[in-house]
Parts: sequence; structure tokens; C-alpha cells
Amino acid sequence: MNLDQAHFTQLYRYFSVTPARFGVLTNGVEYRFFSDLDDRNKLDDQPFFRFDLLDHNDRDLEELKKFSKSDFEVDNILGSASQLKYISLIQEEFSSLITDVPEDFVKFIVSRVYEGRMTQSVVSEFKPTVYDAIQQFIREQVDTRLKKALNSSDLSVNDVMRSDPAEKEAEPEDGIETTQEEIDAYNIVRALVCDKVDIERVVMRDTKSYCGILLDDNNRKPICRLRFNGKSIKRVEFFDDEADRVEIKDIKDIFLFKDRLLNTLDKYIQ
Repeated sequence: MNLDQAHFTQLYRYFSVTPARFGVLTNGVEYRFFSDLDDRNKLDDQPFFRFDLLDHNDRDLEELKKFSKSDFEVDNILGSASQLKYISLIQEEFSSLITDVPEDFVKFIVSRVYEGRMTQSVVSEFKPTVYDAIQQFIREQVDTRLKKALNSSDLSVNDVMRSDPAEKEAEPEDGIETTQEEIDAYNIVRALVCDKVDIERVVMRDTKSYCGILLDDNNRKPICRLRFNGKSIKRVEFFDDEADRVEIKDIKDIFLFKDRLLNTLDKYIQ
């Protein structure tokens, strides 16, 4: 069940009549940890920690370990709970900010770089510029990390074809050329999904019309399709609930669609 839509009120009632300091709401996959950080003996509306069995990182594991029997200390957990809660809420706000930049933020940024009079027309004119600057900054940061990742696991075209011997035998058609851009994009996809599945299960299968990235080398489990083929316009086809083709300017833009790739994998591994 979607935990945003059910059972919180039941947990709220339980918490108010027990001496417990923590309440956990779960559907068996996602776990939300609550406490009474705002008002004592009154369960907070927002969890201070979330743990997803299908989508977590090392930092999440470290926080979860605090609830193990050998490490459980109420004061220690409460000491970091408030910070965890507000970090999570701030991250959500930041995610919203970089997709739809509010005017107040535009004014704040522009006032630090623009010496003219701050009018509504100036704010409106600068809004797309601020958005582009944010996106470019994110891409550059991602590019730096990508270079480090590729240096540690750089694959050539021949490496990829060897990783898929069955396909090499099955599709010897002329005219199929796997480009370095497709290899790099394949590496990006593998880097984005490695926390959810073993990257050895992520296979590239190139065809004349597109380059497919599959789970378990299964045509019925497409993760995405790269529609580059040497054209100036690059598109990536996704297979989550929205199922569409998205135009990208640079292969690094694939990093912006991590959630869509993970949502697609969720459909195959549930």
C-alpha cells in the first residue's frame, strides 16, 4: 500500500497511549520511523527516517543499524533524528526548487549578480537563465563523478559485445554499429541502477534502429532504449508508467532520469 494514504492515524493513536519513543509505519518494503520531536507524546506528522528495501544507500544502512538490538540507544537516535528529519524535508524542497524555480529564489540569486533595478520583468527574464545555470551545474558535477566511474570500469565496444555472446551469435546483421556514445550511455545506466540490481544482469543489445538495454538479456524486460544512430537529435525511450521517448542534449542528461530507470526495474523484480 501507499503509506501516504493509509494507517498513519492508527499509528498516531497507538503512540499516544504508550511510553514508546518511536513508531514505525511499513508496508513490508518501505519503513518510516517517527518520533515526537515537535511535541512530546504527540507523533510527528513527518518521519525522521525512511528506509526502502529496494532503494537505499550506505548512509541509510548506517542509520538503520542504530535500531539493531546491540546498538539501540534512545538518546543517541533522538540526538540525530531532528537533523535527519529536516535534511530529508530540505532535500524534497530542493528537488522541487530545481524543477520549478520559484520567483523568490530567482530574486535572491539575481540580486547577487545583477546591478540593475530589480523589477518583475527582470525576474521573469532571468528565471530561465537561473534554471539553465542550475541544470548545467548539476550536469557538470555529474560529469566529474561519471569520469571517475568510467575510469574504474571503462568498457570498450569489444568488451560489451563479449559480455553478450548469445546476442553476437544471434544477430550478425550488417549495418549494426555500436558507437562510443552508446557504450558511455550504457555505462551510465549501469551506474544508476547498480544499487538495485547486479550490473552483470544489465545487458546491451544493439540493433539497426536502436540500442536496447535489457535486464537479464530479456526482450520483455527493457530498461531503456537509446535512439542515437549518429543523428544530431538523441532520444531515450523509457518503459516506466509514463512510457515515452525523451529528447536529450547530452548523454550525461541520462543521470536526470535515474528515478524512471529504477521505477522500470521495480516492475521486473517485484
